[in-house]
Amino acid sequence: MGRRSLTTFLGNNRYEPTCYVLDATPPRHFTTRFVGLGLAEALDVQTLRVLGTSGSMWYELPDALGITNSDELGVTLLEAVEQNRVDAPLLARLEHALNERSQGKRRFELRLIPYGFGEAEQVKVLQVMAEGHDTQNAADEHPLDISSLWERPPCRKSITVPIRRA
Repeated sequence: MGRRSLTTFLGNNRYEPTCYVLDATPPRHFTTRFVGLGLAEALDVQTLRVLGTSGSMWYELPDALGITNSDELGVTLLEAVEQNRVDAPLLARLEHALNERSQGKRRFELRLIPYGFGEAEQVKVLQVMAEGHDTQNAADEHPLDISSLWERPPCRKSITVPIRRA
């Protein structure tokens, strides 16, 4: 088997602990504040690519991993999210902190995406999603977490995913 790289999205709402059931054999249950982290564990991925906007709840990631947000980075993240001004250099600092905490177990890749208003921004989101995926190795797997689409009514009607809230 090749490497697994999960792509997930970080939204703009505060996350509460939720129990999920991943339909598999056997079913996998997990409770998490951020479904992407739970899926990364359940699917045993080596890389977790988190995509979010300048106003996504980036400060939720260290908190969900048990990293204190009382340090300077946490305060800076919180302020930047509140002002909708998270940028690539700040995400690079967070990515470094998450990877240091992970101690090689899982690699985090954090990417900024536009809000997706209009066709040009939607194309940019797709381009960011595709970046960095090595298509040379057919054994590699690149699951995509689309659970955040549940919040968007037009998508909810047309997409079925093998995960449900317990």
